[in-house]
Amino acid sequence: MKIWYSRYQLIPKETLNRGKVSPRQGFLIKLQTEDFEAGYADVHPWEMFGDANVDDQLRFLRSGKPSPLAERSLFFATLDGLARAEKKSLFRERIKIRSHFNLGAAENLDLALLEKIKDLKYKTLKIKLGRDPQGEASRL
Repeated sequence: MKIWYSRYQLIPKETLNRGKVSPRQGFLIKLQTEDFEAGYADVHPWEMFGDANVDDQLRFLRSGKPSPLAERSLFFATLDGLARAEKKSLFRERIKIRSHFNLGAAENLDLALLEKIKDLKYKTLKIKLGRDPQGEASRL
C-alpha cells in the first residue's frame, strides 16, 4: 500500500453559528494498493470536536497507526479505488446522495426564503444553530 497526501485549507464564505470565520486545514490522500491504482479521500479534522490536528494526523499516518478519522478516510479511499478499478461510479450505483439547502444561521430564515427554497425543489433544509440553540429552536 502506498499513500500520498496534499495539504489544503477550506475558507468559509460566511460566518457559521455566529463564530469567527477562519480557514480549516486538511489534506487529500491518494491510496494505491495491489487491487487498484488510485483511490481518493480527504482527512479534514475538527479539532474543536477532539480530532488531532493535521500535523498529528500526518504523523500518525506515517507511523502506520492512523487516527480513527484517517482510518475512515482510508476506508473511503479504498471504496473509491475499487470502484475506479471496476470503472463504476459510486454516485450512480452505490451511494444515494440527497441534496439539501444549507442555511448558515437560523436567524436568516423567513417565509420568503422558504418559498425560494421550495421553488428550487429542495426537500431538505439544513440549519446551523448558534450559541443559543434553545432560543433559535423556539423561533423556528
